[in-house]
Amino acid sequence: MAGCAYPLYAEPTRKIYDILGMTSNLALGATKPRYLQKSTLVTTLQSIVRTVSAGRDALKGGDFKQIGGEFLFESGEVKWCHRMENTRDHAELEVLREVLGVEEEKKGGGEAGA
Repeated sequence: MAGCAYPLYAEPTRKIYDILGMTSNLALGATKPRYLQKSTLVTTLQSIVRTVSAGRDALKGGDFKQIGGEFLFESGEVKWCHRMENTRDHAELEVLREVLGVEEEKKGGGEAGA
């Protein structure tokens, strides 16, 4: 449904959300993060189009103010987390790479002069 290569899980009661200390708000935050490539206007317009095209299901997605975060679990324990403070506050890619120990892929891949 979401086009993801991995399973997605949902917990509609929000008990886990509350246990994990998550928050709800519609604040954008003071700065636009690097991971957002489009302007706020374009992102908002795209969101409106998706909402309208969803028809009757548009309002079944839950609390619009519910924001998330990123969690790294190991053996059932939280080893690292970033709780979003506003709607544009996902952890930056560089931070996630560092936490996971993943190096950035080099672009080009070819040798100079080859």
